[in-house]
Amino acid sequence: MFHFLGTMDLFQNPIPSTSGFVDELEKILQTWENPLEGIVAEVTIENDILSDRDLLGIFFEEDPLSIAVEQTGWTIGNPSRESQNLFEFRGEPGLKVNLGDHPVDYFRAVMTNTCFETLIRCTNDYGNRLKSHATGSARAVTWKNVSIQEMELFLGLLFHMGFVKLNRIVDYWKKDILFHQPIFYKKKMARNRFQLILRSLNVQTVQSTTSYEKVRWILDFFNNKMYEIYYPKKNLVIDESMMLWKGRLKFRQYVKGKRHKHGLKIYMLADQLGIACRIHLYGGSADNLVGGTNHVKKVVLHLLGNYKNMGHSLFIDNFYTSVALSGQLQAIEVYSTGTLNNRRLKLAGSNVWKDKREIMALSNKYNAEFIETRNRRGQVKCKPNMIAQYTKHMKSVDHHDQMMAYYSCEHKSLIWYKKVIIHLLEIMIINAYLLYRADIRHNITLYDFKLSVIKSLLSYDFELSLPLTSRVHLPSNLPKDDRDHTKRRRCAQCWKVAKKRVQSIFFCNDCLEKPGLCIGCFREYHRY
Repeated sequence: MFHFLGTMDLFQNPIPSTSGFVDELEKILQTWENPLEGIVAEVTIENDILSDRDLLGIFFEEDPLSIAVEQTGWTIGNPSRESQNLFEFRGEPGLKVNLGDHPVDYFRAVMTNTCFETLIRCTNDYGNRLKSHATGSARAVTWKNVSIQEMELFLGLLFHMGFVKLNRIVDYWKKDILFHQPIFYKKKMARNRFQLILRSLNVQTVQSTTSYEKVRWILDFFNNKMYEIYYPKKNLVIDESMMLWKGRLKFRQYVKGKRHKHGLKIYMLADQLGIACRIHLYGGSADNLVGGTNHVKKVVLHLLGNYKNMGHSLFIDNFYTSVALSGQLQAIEVYSTGTLNNRRLKLAGSNVWKDKREIMALSNKYNAEFIETRNRRGQVKCKPNMIAQYTKHMKSVDHHDQMMAYYSCEHKSLIWYKKVIIHLLEIMIINAYLLYRADIRHNITLYDFKLSVIKSLLSYDFELSLPLTSRVHLPSNLPKDDRDHTKRRRCAQCWKVAKKRVQSIFFCNDCLEKPGLCIGCFREYHRY
């Protein structure tokens, strides 16, 4: 049984009928005095076959009228009819594992040691291949295998780049006062080493000429791990997002209405908390899972995965919604609610619900009874129930994308599969954050959560490691060399004022440049 919001002009293209039901509907129209803005029709599908052309608008009076029409399988319905409850939700939402109470525990639950080990093994394999082909003074000549501690340090620095935005990676290691990021050059990871690990970053476990194999493992790992540790809430949402990519790639997509119009299309299944449960990177028409004909149906059924026959309620937009798909979802005990594309239906609308624009919707769960809703400003509006439910739940994927835009560490200069890997790592940390908030019920911000994870990955005590500030800098002795000779450094003040090469055994350890200075030049150099 479907609830359809919106009516079409029945008499522009009437369907031939020997029962005279069109004449009967004309009589109903003549006696209809108080039309509502939202019109509902209920349809029963026989043999799971119903074409879009069978979607005829059914009008109703103040006293519900029911006329059976055997030829079309329609019955006249009432928009105030209660929402359907054909099957119960049988899932047990929540975490399936016991975790600690620290943010990094939730991050490690999503990105486990298995993920770290595979990432390290594939990165080392690729780094060694680069080394075998490197010659001369190429950076890859210095390649050494990455350990798990070094990979954690690398990821910690990479995530931190999302908080401190600089145009080039090399700028993070500059000691110039305009850039000054001591966390990078004091963490025992040189700039060249960081860039070499980034260049070698890889998760391809199977040698193949197919581009998609470069990211297949981490996509499968994410989907399997999320199902292993978490079961979603009853209400699910399917939507797509775009990851910016303007380079050459067979399955690069163009979507006119998106913020990033050119890029890689990522389909996502999320629950009402915004937690991404399953994702799929669209591989174009050659995608063996969702490509080709019936693309939309394949996407929806693939993303539902292990969540079929559990009584979930699915919300989708007009890219996915159709009567045929809703019937298939109902057959696997999944409710569906979504907006309809009236151009795709090829039927002219005459009476539809309109707020800012005309909306047509289809649901096998919610009715079209008008209910009161409040917006962010506290204003009360009347909406059909199915529209109110759709608006309430569809925002979860958009909210996830919004959080992904905060403190993003993706770099434009990276090749596409490295961007996908980093994008997946960012989805993992967003999921960890949402799981932490739902489980611990601590109202922590994403900013503080990510900083806590970064500190744990860096194994760095910021509060104890930061030097005490002092208004007065004191001279320090230069260390001795291997032959026990005292080092000397040119006095910066003598050179600045008189261009004299005065060698001094003292320097200022508190200044960023660590300048050599004579004892008598300290006050003048520091201007106190």
